Amino acid sequence: DLYALYPDYLIDVAAEQRALAAAQLVVWLQPLHWYGMTPLLKLWVDEVFAFRWAYGPGGRALAGKDLWLVASTGGGEDSYRPQGTNRHFFDAFLPPYEQTAALAGMRFLPPLLLHGAHRVGNRFREGVGDERAAGNGGWAGVSIRRVENEESVTSLVHPGGAAHDAGHRTHIAAAVS
Repeated sequence: DLYALYPDYLIDVAAEQRALAAAQLVVWLQPLHWYGMTPLLKLWVDEVFAFRWAYGPGGRALAGKDLWLVASTGGGEDSYRPQGTNRHFFDAFLPPYEQTAALAGMRFLPPLLLHGAHRVGNRFREGVGDERAAGNGGWAGVSIRRVENEESVTSLVHPGGAAHDAGHRTHIAAAVS
């Protein structure tokens, strides 16, 4: 939980970059916030994906890694249609994520979405990634559940699920091969 890890918004860039360097898969779990990244995730990207480290001359630290967006929305899937409240299919909101991945030489995987997240129960939230991760960019077996001390996963923060509820936050997890 980035908000628990950095309540003062002072990101430990060196620690985050070390964790990313060891990862092959970077997962951003977040609620869609005004059609984009949450404020702290945006700051995290601005600082951690640094010029000459993630992109630009010599910036190849993330090249060849995978980036997977796992997002929740408050509106139902029907609200992401031309006739719906949000006036566009969800894909219309992906270009900033896709371009961030491209600029860093990463492969942007098809996102996992949970629409109408505030209407799902705890039982669904606890297993949200288990069934849906299979077949996503070859990352079968990757689970979006709490990953605190598993040898195969380096946890930058501990994802608790991609749902809108009183405790929804922005999470980042990095899985190593």
